[in-house]
This record gives sequence, structure tokens and C-alpha cells, in this order.
Amino acid sequence: MIALPCSDIFRVEGDKFSELRIFMDVNPVFNPRISVPQSASVLTVSKGQRLIPPGTMRKHFAEHPEGKERVAQGYVPKWATAGPKWSIGSENGRVASSEQLKAVGELSQAIMAEDWAKVKTYLTDDLLYKVGSGEPMYGPNAVVDFFKQTFKTTAKFYGHDARKIWVEPDIITIEMDAKYELVHNKKHVKVACCDIYRMRGNKVSEWRVYADMTPWQN
Repeated sequence: MIALPCSDIFRVEGDKFSELRIFMDVNPVFNPRISVPQSASVLTVSKGQRLIPPGTMRKHFAEHPEGKERVAQGYVPKWATAGPKWSIGSENGRVASSEQLKAVGELSQAIMAEDWAKVKTYLTDDLLYKVGSGEPMYGPNAVVDFFKQTFKTTAKFYGHDARKIWVEPDIITIEMDAKYELVHNKKHVKVACCDIYRMRGNKVSEWRVYADMTPWQN
């Protein structure tokens, strides 16, 4: 039994789904030799340093007075069968500002330019970076080293076509087709991808990448 991190996007027309896009690293399902880290699909606290047992959030909303009160007020957990009813507006006055969205865009530009010093200015010192089912990486240096190695040995990121951008309180989600040039044959490929950025001010404190890397392999 394995658990895999996943990001699903449903588009709805009337009372029916017209589009479903699944962003998940399923390689461990088809290749049992690929190990899945224990931290692949769990809730973390303390800036990603401590794991919370499965079912904690369900128990919170079912038993804790604060959680039960939120449900009573209509703020149903996103995984509830009743559907997502979180407030669409700002929460406690916090919204992802245009400056935060601009910072994410500039981060992408700096990565394409391989301006690694500038890349680090957009990342918090305790950054958590996680790609698919891989082990999380911590801190700007680890992430920059990962990009450098990937660009040198596998593929180089040179742009993206954004399909949709969601802006929530201190969270930016981008659904896109990321463009890469493969190192070994210079072939250009597109990777279906969904990136989730959690912001602290105008810096990224958590960055999760859900991508289909099949084009790299083929």
C-alpha cells in the first residue's frame, strides 16, 4: 500500500464535470523499485519538520470545539462530501497580493535566466520544495543545486503556457504546460504541471510541484 501526493482540478459546467486534470507522480505504482518516502502524503507542521498522524484534520472538524464551530458556520473542510465551502474572499484580511504574484513571476524568470543569486532572494531560508513523490528539499541552496543539476544533466526550463492562476490568502496556484529542452538531444517538450506556492510576504516558503515527467523519459 502506498500513498501518493496529488493535485486534481475539476472544471464544472452546470451540474456536470466537463474537465478533470490529475497532476500526480504515479511512477511508484508502475515501478515498485521506486521508493515512496514516508512524507509523501501527510500533513506537516513546524514548517514541514514534524509529521501529523493521518486523520488528524478529520478528527479536528468532527470533535474539536473550534473545528465543529467552523463546520457549523458553513466552513466545511475541502475534503468533505458536501463540497468546498471555504470563504472565497480574504481570511483575516490576508490575501495574495499582486506583489506576491509578481514575485512568483520574477522567480520563474530568474530560473530561466539561471540567475541563481536572484532566485534565492525569492525563497525563505526555511523553504520546503517538493516534486511529486520525491523527498522534500529544504532551503534555497538545496533547491538551487537541484535546478543546476537538472539543467545540466536532464532538461532546461525555458518557459511555460499558463492555463489558469488561482490566488488565495498567501497561496498562488498555477496550472500550466511547462516548456523544457532536453539536454541529450535538444528536443523541446511540454510537461503538464500544477505548482502550488505558499507565500510569506513576497517570498515562497513552500513550493510543491505536481508534474507528469513522462515527456522527459520518452
